Amino acid sequence: MNSMSTFDTITHSEGKYMRALTLIWCIVLFLSMQNVSGQASLSDRDLKWPTQKKEHKPGTYWWWMGSAVDRENLTYNLESLHTAGIGNVHIIPIYGVRGLEEKYIDFLSPAWMEMLSHTLNEAERLDMNVDMSTTTGWPFGGSHVSPRDAASHIEYKIYTLSGGESFSEKIAATDLQCLMAYSAKGEIIDLSDKYLENRITGWSAPPGEWQIYALWEKGTGQKVKRAAPGNEGLVLDPFSVSSLNTYLERYDRAFSQQEGSRLRAQYHDSYEYYHANWTENLLDEFQSRRGYNLRRHLPALTGHGTTEEISRIKADYRTTMAELHLEYIEEWTSWAHSHGWITRNEAHGAPANLLDLYAA
Repeated sequence: MNSMSTFDTITHSEGKYMRALTLIWCIVLFLSMQNVSGQASLSDRDLKWPTQKKEHKPGTYWWWMGSAVDRENLTYNLESLHTAGIGNVHIIPIYGVRGLEEKYIDFLSPAWMEMLSHTLNEAERLDMNVDMSTTTGWPFGGSHVSPRDAASHIEYKIYTLSGGESFSEKIAATDLQCLMAYSAKGEIIDLSDKYLENRITGWSAPPGEWQIYALWEKGTGQKVKRAAPGNEGLVLDPFSVSSLNTYLERYDRAFSQQEGSRLRAQYHDSYEYYHANWTENLLDEFQSRRGYNLRRHLPALTGHGTTEEISRIKADYRTTMAELHLEYIEEWTSWAHSHGWITRNEAHGAPANLLDLYAA
């Protein structure tokens, strides 16, 4: 009596499987070579490499030092880059070279716009794309940004009072956001209506131990990094759509008489809004979005309280800031689209979901 070992059985099964697989593959290959249902066979398909377009070529940053540019050298630069295989240039005006001050051109001035127009004409002739930053240097900001529209951060101070004591200390704050009293028993009193001339007036602490939290907004004072002539100034508030729209009015005026649609893209260069962690209407935005009053949770916001409460409050605060910055980027993109441009955003470092920012 003949018998098959376990090994022989497995080998026999694998052999049947491989023969079946080979047969199926031969049928698929045969059908692919036929003109099935009126479709062209593989041999008739166009398998040529697609025609290379300017979008397929490398691009480069193109620093305009002091915007000390002229027609002849702009043409020379573009032709040299084109010959080297560059398909896209990104204009970034920055600080100038010492000794060439007399050749500086102020950013977005009529003379600067004339140089941009020449650049666009030459790029069109050479079949190249042109992008530019919506600023000089980085990040957004410049000479037309007022302190009201500039990046800001929050500062605070805690004062301790016992029952019956009056608050006599002067609060050194120019833009007070809120003034709250918290008792050891969990009582909370809003003292904003008692604040007058940098002092709390007409109020004495009820029985018990109290902590007074004074929270105020202050500009970061950061200036645009590597700013070009005509654009030295404060960095913009990256959480305020209102401030952004005010900021973009200067660009609308500059491009009102220009063929700006020939630009390919506007660029947001690097999230480097150092220490910016607040915006003017944040408390109202927080309540609208999160459904509760952040003023009642200042201890947790500033790191005082249980670990769970601190984590929850800070998570909601960070979510709110992330939403505000995303809306800032979305508004900038919408503005660019209204001029016929796309946008490019260097989002890394931003306090928001990077995928959301790049998607925007």
